[in-house]
Amino acid sequence: MRFLLTITSLTLVGMANAGEIDLFGGTMNGLTYDTSGTSTYPEFTASSFGIYARLAFITGDLPISPHIDAIAEMKFISDDTTGGKVLNLFLEGITPIVKARAGFNLDMSPGPSRFFDGQKAIMVGASTNFPVINASFDYIHLLPEENLHGGDILIIRSGLDLKVGLGNVVQLTGGLEGIYRKYMSDQYAYNLSVLPTLGLRFTSMAINLSIGFEDEYGFYGISVAGKESPATGVGIQLRLKYYF
Repeated sequence: MRFLLTITSLTLVGMANAGEIDLFGGTMNGLTYDTSGTSTYPEFTASSFGIYARLAFITGDLPISPHIDAIAEMKFISDDTTGGKVLNLFLEGITPIVKARAGFNLDMSPGPSRFFDGQKAIMVGASTNFPVINASFDYIHLLPEENLHGGDILIIRSGLDLKVGLGNVVQLTGGLEGIYRKYMSDQYAYNLSVLPTLGLRFTSMAINLSIGFEDEYGFYGISVAGKESPATGVGIQLRLKYYF
């Protein structure tokens, strides 16, 4: 019970920050799943970097009070053949139990590629805010461009997220998630992966390591199955955070 209370208090303290700024970058080697679910050659390499900013602009008087955050995220992603950038803008409502979000995806890539669909999108989602266990879903509604085929995307994540205090100012974090991504434009296209994470948080700084890779909508982990999607290998993303 004492251990659970410690984890809960650390989670609530994390909610009390007025905002955060993250710098992140990563790299990955992988293949591509074909229509039969077989990973096909040639092997490709990809890299990404970007910045994430969150600001709480409607808050209550207590750390556990509901509040609303504004989020902006810029990503630059490239592989062996092409590259692009995307800007994601969100509003997120946060309570001690549930987070709900809605936003807009501004795809500024030159056209469709392995990690970009070349289309703008409306994004909605929700996630739990319980200690230890997490679950979330995100639904992306693509806004078709001329000569491009639309189609929505569903992303479901679930797993374990552990936070343990080391002394008074250091927090060790670790997690393991399963990620299922379904491409609605094709009844067979999907990707299933696992995402391990590890991190350290200090009073106002944190460093996180994820064994996965991001596209414009979020993470792929290490792919275990899929069709008509990237077969992501062991990617590494490092994220530096500053809380204020």
